[in-house]
Amino acid sequence: VVPLCFLVMITIVHLTDTVREYFAGLDGVKDAFEILWDDEVEEAENDIIGLTISFLLTQAIRFGISGNLPDQEGADKGVH
Repeated sequence: VVPLCFLVMITIVHLTDTVREYFAGLDGVKDAFEILWDDEVEEAENDIIGLTISFLLTQAIRFGISGNLPDQEGADKGVH
């Protein structure tokens, strides 16, 4: 699940980068604001990928150790 999520997220990031480059290049020049916009969005995308992958990896390891997944509140029902 973790590698699949990573591939999907990278694909989405690539698509959004293509869209940003298209809109930034509509006037034929990429000004300072558009460069900052692109940098900030890329940084936010990297943060989201990191949070998503770390959460999924943590859940996979937790399932591997305990053999069950927690409920919506994070409590393990199999452990007392």
